[in-house]
Amino acid sequence: MQSKTKIIPSGQNCGIMRTSAVLAVFLCIPAVTWSLTCVSCQNATCTPPLPGCELGRRVCSCCVECRMELGDACTSFTAECESELVCLTQAGAFIGRPPFSMNYLVGQCIKPRDIPHNRRAAPQNLHLV
Repeated sequence: MQSKTKIIPSGQNCGIMRTSAVLAVFLCIPAVTWSLTCVSCQNATCTPPLPGCELGRRVCSCCVECRMELGDACTSFTAECESELVCLTQAGAFIGRPPFSMNYLVGQCIKPRDIPHNRRAAPQNLHLV
């Protein structure tokens, strides 16, 4: 029995080889995940928040505290901005505070109407946190 060999002209199967190479690279990149392990609140001692403020929590905090007010700095690790405010960062505006996965962001609690037009948040940047 004779084997038949098909000769493919050079360059004809480059698209298949390129696609396979790109797929191989993506399959070799490990998945990056963000996780945060919080400590138990079983023995937490909390100081009561100041009266008259809007209550919130920090990420992984066992205690309630006052939410961030107008002009306060906001990050993934601060209490949320007050409910009528957004946290404006260089990446856009976030309702409450930036998500933990964006823990490098530092912003300021401002009124949504005060967001500069060139910094208007795209809908995907407005997160309920």
